[in-house]
Amino acid sequence: MLQSKPPWPVPHAMCRTHLLADHSMDWHSFKLLLPLLHLDMVRVLDGQPAGIMVKDLATGQHLMHLEVWHQMMLKYYLVEP
Repeated sequence: MLQSKPPWPVPHAMCRTHLLADHSMDWHSFKLLLPLLHLDMVRVLDGQPAGIMVKDLATGQHLMHLEVWHQMMLKYYLVEP
């Protein structure tokens, strides 16, 4: 885990930095690449977006919430006649 120094004084117990294993996700095909398994995240998430959230531990307030969509999810939402 990487620790970075914030630009303002923050007690150590309140400061958390997480290392994202971005190298395991193929964003072009939206597949999670594990050593013995390649998971199609569109099927795993059943067409729902992947969520990324940042929350303030002291107040419980959500600071940021992102939804990651992929074009492969369109088949769940497009209805053919």
